[in-house]
Amino acid sequence: MRKILVFLVCIIQFPDSGCQSWEIFNTQLRAERKGSTLEVSTPDRRKSLVIEADSAFLDMATEMLFFKKDGLAGIIDPGSLELLNEASFTALVKVSENFFLVHDREGSYFSRNEFPIKPVLERFTSVHPFSDNVFPHFFIAERKGKFGLVSTENGVLNYLVKPEYDEILPEKAENEAIFYYLRKGKKWGSGSCEGVEVQPGYDRIRLLKGECMSAIYLVWKKGLCGIVYASDSKPLADCIYQIIEYKEAGNEDFLLFFSSEGLSELGQIDMFDKSLIYYEPLMVLKISEKNKTLLVYKDQDGLSSLEFSEQEAERLGLQSLEWLFIEN
Repeated sequence: MRKILVFLVCIIQFPDSGCQSWEIFNTQLRAERKGSTLEVSTPDRRKSLVIEADSAFLDMATEMLFFKKDGLAGIIDPGSLELLNEASFTALVKVSENFFLVHDREGSYFSRNEFPIKPVLERFTSVHPFSDNVFPHFFIAERKGKFGLVSTENGVLNYLVKPEYDEILPEKAENEAIFYYLRKGKKWGSGSCEGVEVQPGYDRIRLLKGECMSAIYLVWKKGLCGIVYASDSKPLADCIYQIIEYKEAGNEDFLLFFSSEGLSELGQIDMFDKSLIYYEPLMVLKISEKNKTLLVYKDQDGLSSLEFSEQEAERLGLQSLEWLFIEN
């Protein structure tokens, strides 16, 4: 579970002159206010530190002394009373065992889970979780108007996707695999847990099925659609079809390709070989008693069929094949 260090702002009014002292909760340190300054010291005053601050408290999660000034937080080592970080950030979020995500008035940055905190990688305009609680190690980061994807997985901070894209949209995928869409200008591509899979070059793109680096996508160009396999430079099926429908039958994956005249081709996807085998659709058989509709097609072994519900057949317009004759 992600731990968020919440800075509690204690609003205390002090007179313009005089001083006030108190013991900092859960420590043996004392704080004494004099005007706009706060002196933090050991009981015997052998160690002390004077800072511009409104309040100070011990954060139990990090065991560090935090202080606040004008809505910004800084950090003090409670043992040595050394000033580790000036009051410069607004929030500190523990995003993994190894890293913090730090927000300040200029943006956000990642820091190692150590003090003093300092940026690792680059500073970003903004950083947001890829998704809520599902993929806690991935973050969409914006820098100079461009977006990238940062990973803290396995205790390593690096770019999954460099901030070079105009937009990144998370995609809900099967098997809890991470998928997302990438936009450059008006063109879209896609990526997974291994990085960019399909370079932006399509008007639209949609995940059909697969896992990281082994997925197939439905893509569109100029209103026509085709099929692209992850990391392939050439499409499996060119963008020449009006509609492409996906059909799962047991452990097999089929695609129905429609032209302006109806169903024109049937394809079977081999995810292992990254190939698409085309079959010739022949006719539709209706079995009224069992309320079944069978699409009969010719494959390498002869005749085979795919079963559809009557509603599926009507939606897809398969009845257009009903009166086709089989020729030897």
